[in-house]
Parts: sequence; structure tokens; C-alpha cells
Amino acid sequence: AISLLQNDGIIYKDLTFDGFFFYHDVYEEIVLIHKINQEYIQNETVTDFFDKIGDSITVRKTFRLWLHIQFETDSAEINQFFENIFQNEDFLVWKDEILIALFSEENMIFAPFLDRILKENDYALLFRSLHLLNTACKTIDYKFLEGLLTSEEMQTYNIYKFNIPLGHGWNYLITYAYKHREHIPWTEKNIDKIINVLYTWSQKFNNGETTRNAG
Repeated sequence: AISLLQNDGIIYKDLTFDGFFFYHDVYEEIVLIHKINQEYIQNETVTDFFDKIGDSITVRKTFRLWLHIQFETDSAEINQFFENIFQNEDFLVWKDEILIALFSEENMIFAPFLDRILKENDYALLFRSLHLLNTACKTIDYKFLEGLLTSEEMQTYNIYKFNIPLGHGWNYLITYAYKHREHIPWTEKNIDKIINVLYTWSQKFNNGETTRNAG
């Protein structure tokens, strides 16, 4: 039934929050993107900015959409915005949203910024990033499903468990971990996180530089 509703354009699946939303929310997103942009312009501090926009699931999702727009306009200004956020011990939710947005991109224009912050505090943010990568940066593997199911079966089958890595963040983080492997504190918990990411990647991609780095 859920697949039929999605096929009819009534609802869509947001993999980041593992939830369904009505398509009419697109209009709400347009308004929210405008509101977020206005608050970004009008508020001098990141604390005031986040206080103004709130932190509901809808706002967080729209914040990521707003970020993707900013990536294409003024990367220098948004880079300073990121610096102000990550220098603060607070804003944990928003740090996650920023990382998800960055890793979901098809390029890594903020790689120098990430190169530096991921190694801080014994690579704590690297392992948080690996967790986000494996939970939020995926999309449905339609190519695989098209070879497995008929169009009629696609409408009724639970296709959401068949996913594939999304964004250049996978290449970036796997390569980053490989390059820093001699300096990373390989605790049991950290090993589990990198193994989960490497397994997800290697299940879908059998060759290429990133797969070689995945080992």
C-alpha cells in the first residue's frame, strides 16, 4: 500500500529520517527555505539563527536543502558559517545535518575544512561521520530492483531495504580513513563503524580506487 501511494505521487520516502511525507510538503519547503535564508541574513550569530528557525524534523530536512543551494552560491561565506558552528561544543543536531548535506553532494568542495575537523579529538568526528554515512547517505537501488522485480511487483514490494551509497562522501571518508589509518585510535567500537561502512560499499562496488582503499 505504501509503494502504491508513493507511485501515485501522494507520499515520498525521506531516507535520512526514515519517514514518509506528503508531496504537498514541497510547497512548505519553498516557504521554509525562504524563511531560513532570511534568518541567516538577519541574525549575526549562529545561536540566534538556530533559535529562530527551530529544530523540527521538517526544518532540519529543509535546512539541508537550503545548504545545497548555498553550496552553489558563496562557498567562502558558508565555510565561515561552518567554522562558527563546529568551533562550538553545542549544535550537535545541526552538525549532523551539515555533515549529511556535505557527504550527499557529488563533489567535495569543503574537503579542506573536513580534512582538518575530522582528526580533532582523536578522530571523534570521523567516526560520527561514518555512522551518519551508513544511516543517512543512501538511496534506493532502482537499477538492482529493475533486474529483480517487474514494474507491478515494484509497486507492492518493500523496496526500501534495497539501498545503495549516495554522494561523494563515501569515497571521501573511506579514502580519508585509509590515509590516516596509522594515526586513528582503532578501538573495538571504531573498528565496528568502519567495517560497517566498508561492507556497505563493497557490497555494491567491486572495483575502483575507493574499493581498493576499502580493502
